[in-house]
Amino acid sequence: MVKKISFRRVVTPDNKCFDIPTDVKLVFPKESLPPDLIRCLVYIPWERDYLHFSPKRFRRFFEFVLPYLKTRTTDVHTAVCLSYWSNYTKKLEKERGVKMNKKIVAFGLILHDSGWSVLNKKEIADSLTVKGLKIEGEAFGPKRKHADEGVKIARKILNEYKFKPALTKEEKEVICKAVFWHDKTEKARGKKLLIEIKAVVDLDHLWSFTKLNFWQDTVRKNVSPQDYLKNLEHDLDSYFISEIGKELAYTLLKERKKEVGALLNLK
Repeated sequence: MVKKISFRRVVTPDNKCFDIPTDVKLVFPKESLPPDLIRCLVYIPWERDYLHFSPKRFRRFFEFVLPYLKTRTTDVHTAVCLSYWSNYTKKLEKERGVKMNKKIVAFGLILHDSGWSVLNKKEIADSLTVKGLKIEGEAFGPKRKHADEGVKIARKILNEYKFKPALTKEEKEVICKAVFWHDKTEKARGKKLLIEIKAVVDLDHLWSFTKLNFWQDTVRKNVSPQDYLKNLEHDLDSYFISEIGKELAYTLLKERKKEVGALLNLK
């Protein structure tokens, strides 16, 4: 039996109306910014249950990093992406015929968006002005800055946290490189980067196709679900490095199409 999808109407601070699934929680922050920028800053509130999306062996480190993930729904985003870590890395190893350092992928994924914690609200809102996945215009500066700042934070955390067993200097450097490259898909694809770095890129980008982020982004980016579906489908192939990443994203996109179809049938 197909589960029925129900929707609720959301009215934004700039008086725009959106229909989103009832199980997607959104909160508009109280900020002294123009209403349209407050709409861009809407977020999914963190709940302890999201911690269980992370594989158990990485939860203690995830909790250590959480204070740096309280901006831009980064905490929920990171947890959801970690839920794909095991399936993705197993398939990628099989596809490439290699053995990966999977813990490095997980640590890199946990740290990849920590840089947003030092950007101001205007910069964060500007980063969400694009209608698709391609970084351009006002979004370019904040996107580049959060990766640069994220490397600094990653180095700090990697030197503070007591890993058991301890990470090598080389492993820490790979993690920092993953943080630097995670939003530079096209450049990363053409470079001779370690497979662990490219895995972080793909795992991070799966978020855009999940239920939580898809519907959140229709509000943040002020785009209709139908148009956003088209934009995601158009940008998908260039947004991922591996075929495994593309396959998982297409599977998620099919689910979003069903949800959008259910919404359109109600109208």
